[in-house]
This record gives sequence, C-alpha cells and structure tokens, in this order.
Amino acid sequence: MASGIPTSMKWDLVRKQPGPEKYIVCNADESEPGTIKDRFIMTILPHLLVEGMILPGGHRRETGNLVYPA
Repeated sequence: MASGIPTSMKWDLVRKQPGPEKYIVCNADESEPGTIKDRFIMTILPHLLVEGMILPGGHRRETGNLVYPA
C-alpha cells in the first residue's frame, strides 16, 4: 500500500479483507538510486525490521511475513 496512507487505516483495511490468511510484506528492494537508509537499517539494526513486522502481525494474527528480495 502507499506510504501516504495512515497506518491505522492500512491495518483496518487489512482486517476487513475476507479470508483467514494475511501476510506482511517488507519491500527491501532499494532500486532507486541513492536510497541507502533502508539498507542501513537492514544491515546495522535488523531487529528494527523484524520487530516492525512482528508487532502488527501478532496484533492482527497474520499467517506470515515476507521480506523482498529474500
């Protein structure tokens, strides 16, 4: 989803979707030139990425998490 949407709205939209399986996807593909902030987080502070995926997933009982590219 677009990053301009408030987090609470994103969570509400996901919660209302039909079906028992829901996934959190982290787009870790920094294909834009000069984007290195996320690379810093993933290499130096990877626990922030993991925590950022676990907290909303556990709250809404997601089926799984995916980091792209793996």
